[in-house]
Amino acid sequence: MTATNKEMSTEFQYFGDVWTFFKKYYHVRPDDDYWEAVVEESSAIVQKYNNLPLCKDLVLAVIGELERKEKAMRGAEDVKQYRFSIEELKKLTKSLVILVDSREKKNDHILSYFTKQDIAYQETKLDYGDYSFSIQYFAREALKYPLRREQANSTAAGAAVWPISIIRDRRTGRNAGNHIGA
Repeated sequence: MTATNKEMSTEFQYFGDVWTFFKKYYHVRPDDDYWEAVVEESSAIVQKYNNLPLCKDLVLAVIGELERKEKAMRGAEDVKQYRFSIEELKKLTKSLVILVDSREKKNDHILSYFTKQDIAYQETKLDYGDYSFSIQYFAREALKYPLRREQANSTAAGAAVWPISIIRDRRTGRNAGNHIGA
């Protein structure tokens, strides 16, 4: 049996109010004024209908969708900001250094391979796992994009802005070559 409009007049009203609310805030803005207005108006809708569970759930679903849209929008901005050219990617991968846990017992065959293939590695204590990597980054060869916007704003011109290790040869104190022993 289908409900009548008279039986569902309250639901019809709050579905309409929630729909109008969603349309009003559909174009998300990542600022405090926008979110304060969303919270204020959503609270007013829920209170208008005496905290009815379905009304509250609909409003929360809309807010969840708006938050998802803002997160996707911020993620898309981050992806746009950190695109690298092929040349930049080559520079970045050439500076990669394999980190080998110094407590690893049977890895001579792997270290031998790294040496033969001219792959840079460093033996060091790793808290998790047996292998990891680090990227060397030097200010004179700077890539254009910092990893974090706040670092770019607080870093002096010409300084390295990537929060990663700089591997140095312990014997000479110079930037590392292709092989760094323990």
